[in-house]
Amino acid sequence: MKTNKYRHICKDIENKIKSNEFREYLPPVKDLISQYTTTQATISKALRILKQNGLLSYEKGIGNKINDNQQKNISGLNIGVMLPVRPKETSEQNRQHMRLLRGFCSGAHFYNSRISLFINSDRKKEQSLLSRLAESRDLDALVYFPLTVDYFIEKSQALLRKMKFPVITRNFHNDHKICRIDYTDDDIMKEIFKCIPADLPVYFISINYPVYWVNNREKYFQENFKLVNKKSVIKNLKKMYSENHMHPRLLQMAGYQSLEANFSNLEFPCVMIGVNDAVALGAMQYLLQKQISIPGQVSLFGIDCSSRAGRGVIASADLSLYRYAVNCMKIIHCRQSRLTGKNVLLRLPVKIISPAGFLVK
Repeated sequence: MKTNKYRHICKDIENKIKSNEFREYLPPVKDLISQYTTTQATISKALRILKQNGLLSYEKGIGNKINDNQQKNISGLNIGVMLPVRPKETSEQNRQHMRLLRGFCSGAHFYNSRISLFINSDRKKEQSLLSRLAESRDLDALVYFPLTVDYFIEKSQALLRKMKFPVITRNFHNDHKICRIDYTDDDIMKEIFKCIPADLPVYFISINYPVYWVNNREKYFQENFKLVNKKSVIKNLKKMYSENHMHPRLLQMAGYQSLEANFSNLEFPCVMIGVNDAVALGAMQYLLQKQISIPGQVSLFGIDCSSRAGRGVIASADLSLYRYAVNCMKIIHCRQSRLTGKNVLLRLPVKIISPAGFLVK
């Protein structure tokens, strides 16, 4: 009940700021306690959230000041979300879309805003949609997911630059005038290496496939590994991969075959890092087949690997799509006027979820 109460108080204060009932400063805390018939702890929690969202700032000896230009930016926005839906979606891709939509709707609901969903199913439709949205006066912001990364880089930049409202995308490309919000590969590797004991050999299980996220994760693996322990031997286990698409089953097979080909050269106990969740799952299958204890003999890391898929033995860098979407909504509502036409990368915090008995420092 307390959670519902402080959220209700947050929304009510936001509405009163928007309607100019509260101007310049909020009433004293004692008055707010009396007005909402609640405790000081609940009011303090509500005010703390409003400060985190950039709506208030505390001035010592005076009180809680309403930040300039917040009245018109805090709620009641119409936010467009453009999602790619391909003809042959896998069940996992459908689940990812549902997680995103739940996060967007939850975040928008908190600010009394609404979501306008645009489905992008082919390249012609994407161009048509972007052209129409560039002229739109109804949207206050757009969260854009391209049909393919390459197509986004080549064809869509000019239309996105025409938008007179903030355009948010993921960290696909360092394009100017586009705000990017994402978990970064650098942060992922840094958080993983915080958990690795300095005296264990580390193996990075990757794939030989020229895509940006594979190259980035290999690069930051090398950089962070050298920072942590220069004496340990870096063994980068690669399996040639030349498929036209990256189906999870094929990636899982690549992880399995990488360990199969290099098993005789491994030292135990050790740490293994899969370049993504599917590769880590393939490695896990081979290790369990060889009766190698996880996490007893091998501390195995995946990236965004669910505890169910990892059977509770794989540690994972949690890149929650739901949390990503909620944070997008929070950033849009708190910084809307400062995001339009900006080339900024806002980094979301990465959490490591470790199973019991995991080898950590």
